[in-house]
This record gives sequence, C-alpha cells and structure tokens, in this order.
Amino acid sequence: MTEDNRVIAGETDKKADSPEKKKGAIDKRNREILERVQSLMPNLDVKVEYSWNTLSADSKDHIPFIGPSKKDPRRIYLIGVGGNGLVHSMAGASIIADYIDGIKNPYAGVVKAKRK
Repeated sequence: MTEDNRVIAGETDKKADSPEKKKGAIDKRNREILERVQSLMPNLDVKVEYSWNTLSADSKDHIPFIGPSKKDPRRIYLIGVGGNGLVHSMAGASIIADYIDGIKNPYAGVVKAKRK
C-alpha cells in the first residue's frame, strides 16, 4: 500500500508480439487483476485508476546486453533485461560507469553482445 492508500498490482508476463491496443482486451485484463486484488484484500474498496501494458524483451540466455554501440561508442546500451530490469539496471549502471571511466569491469564480458 502506498502512502496515499493506493495498491499497485500487475500480472505476470505473457508471450506477445506487440502491446495490447484494443480497449476491450485491456479492460478485461484490468478486471482480472482487480478481481485478484479483491480476493486477496476483500475489505478494501479498490478500483482501477491507471493501467498500461508494454512489451518486455529477454535475451535467449536471460542475461542483458550491455556495452557500447559498434557504430558510435558514445552510445552505450543496456537492453534485453526483460522482467529483471531493476536488478540488471543496477549491475548495468556499474558496468557502464566503469566503461565511461575507462575501467575494465570484470563482468563486462558476461554481458557483451557477442558471447558464446
């Protein structure tokens, strides 16, 4: 529960090729999530105030790609984090900071674009 008495709820990842755009489908998912929240907290009067959906991309090995672009080394990427964005963002920030500072990071090889 947030400080202003809100509940933040979501659903698990589902395979999709594009974000859902049809209002009816989004409304259906909102109702499903709302029903789950109500079943967990039946004494709360809850309603959906905001909703969204997006795509979440994972690499095949579930390890992100972090490093500079071959075309422009001033562009540094952190992609393919899927549902682990928070965890990978922290690790990625450390790797990227070291790259910018010219420090060899011991984990940079693990997340490079070309890996075995």
